[in-house]
Amino acid sequence: MVAEERRDFAAAEEAYRTALEIKQTFDDQHSAASTWHQLGMVAQERRDLAAAEEAYRTALDIFVAANDEHSAATVIGSCARLGQADPDRAEGLTAMVAGQTEMDAEDVRNLFFKAVSNAEEQA
Repeated sequence: MVAEERRDFAAAEEAYRTALEIKQTFDDQHSAASTWHQLGMVAQERRDLAAAEEAYRTALDIFVAANDEHSAATVIGSCARLGQADPDRAEGLTAMVAGQTEMDAEDVRNLFFKAVSNAEEQA
């Protein structure tokens, strides 16, 4: 999205929220989950970490319910980066992901570590 690329996060959030309303009106849950993920990324860029966590939680819940492992993994990667950005949230994020995916908390921690390591290698 152009507004996000320009770092105009207020405009990006407004556009994503408008898109979310449309997707929810048509009960397009999968697309809505993708938009929730985008809203989380915008919130994280704005340093509104509570909003980012809530958006990621919503996206992950929808993707897990739809058995969309690929999209869920993408959101889990975002949760890992959020936990890295705010270590005080890391355990809560670990518990959230473990609860929604039925993974063991230690497996989630390992997954977070791999996601952050991969992101650092690609940077």
